[in-house]
Amino acid sequence: MTREWLNICLVHIIQRHSFPERHVHTNQKKLPGCCPREIWETPLFHRFSIESSIEEASDYSPDNLDLSINANDVCEIMMFTSGTTGVPKGAVFTHERLIAIAAGIAIEFQLTNEDRALTLMPLSHSAPLNDFFLAPFYCGASHVIGDFTPQAFLQFIHEERATTTFAAPVAYLAAAKDPALSTYDLSSMRIFAYGGSPMPLASYQLVSEAFNNQNFYQVYGLTESGPNGCKLTPEEHHTKAGSIGKTPVVNVEMKVVNDAGEETSVGKYGEIVMKGDTLMVEYYNNKEETEMTIRDGWLYTGDMAYVDEDGYMFIVDRKKDIIVPGGVNVFPREIEEVLAKHPGIYQASVVGVADDTWGETIKAVIVKEGESKITEADVKAFVSEHLADFKHPRIYRFVEELPHNASGKLIKQKVKEM
Repeated sequence: MTREWLNICLVHIIQRHSFPERHVHTNQKKLPGCCPREIWETPLFHRFSIESSIEEASDYSPDNLDLSINANDVCEIMMFTSGTTGVPKGAVFTHERLIAIAAGIAIEFQLTNEDRALTLMPLSHSAPLNDFFLAPFYCGASHVIGDFTPQAFLQFIHEERATTTFAAPVAYLAAAKDPALSTYDLSSMRIFAYGGSPMPLASYQLVSEAFNNQNFYQVYGLTESGPNGCKLTPEEHHTKAGSIGKTPVVNVEMKVVNDAGEETSVGKYGEIVMKGDTLMVEYYNNKEETEMTIRDGWLYTGDMAYVDEDGYMFIVDRKKDIIVPGGVNVFPREIEEVLAKHPGIYQASVVGVADDTWGETIKAVIVKEGESKITEADVKAFVSEHLADFKHPRIYRFVEELPHNASGKLIKQKVKEM
């Protein structure tokens, strides 16, 4: 697909939304987790589906389109919600940056017009839309679009012979437990991409064996980066499970830096920063947050990580999620990885909660595996074998399921309230 055709479709899908000054709202209530006030109060006269827009765009002449569009025109404001303050921000992207995002992913995954991209995750989120919808679209691939259920996921692959898809790890785990899994043929899939959270080696082995397919790629990025970043290949999962990879995708630079902005040495903790053609231009109408996040052209991700002796990056946690009981830094992810190894635990999330004595204390919220009968005492004994005492959770909760948003990402703020 030519650059002009991609532009006209992007314009038709996104830019035709109008922003008049006056509008009578039929519902004044703000939806939780929705856009900031400036945007949710901004009226829209029309709504267009991707399907109908593409159908209409196909009628345009293949001749020179002579579009009155500048590559630096804004064409997307991707919304996301801050996990700590609950105040949503909008990441602003131009045509030029979206094309860089799509091209980078297309090159990394060698997408062609022979691919059949399966999209079941919400297109209101950056990875499903910008990476795994636009990149195949950029290459002229076919698209299969629907809503996720484990059965629908397996059936679409089987019937439509899909070749690529993106989902949260929890979606793959759910599909892997489908009792009718063996009746579906998943051999057409050459890319099972996942992101939003890591997939421990045990989970990777479970889903790859269940699907009889090893083609799982972890992709790392964040809304503000496009969300392009880097990837972990199927081969690397066996030796570097838990890593986000070592080589950034096309159009991106990455490194881990300390508080002074200096690149860290092997094994030292620091913050991941990113630079490149795919970064957002700014946060919508939020200069202060933009200047805090993008400094000297580098995007400060808020992800704390270290680099091992082979150059692979390992995220230890979100900077904002670090727990500080009694003045000592504790990384929840380390505890979660230990809990994930227990055969009686299906999922676990670790958070910090207020404590009168220590300032913060560690809380573990656990979903049991199937009919598991594990108790708090069992988990405590297991944790004591793997972690120092100051890293032990002091509060345990067993729940039926953990809270996730529409894209499958865990909502830690809600975990704290459980």
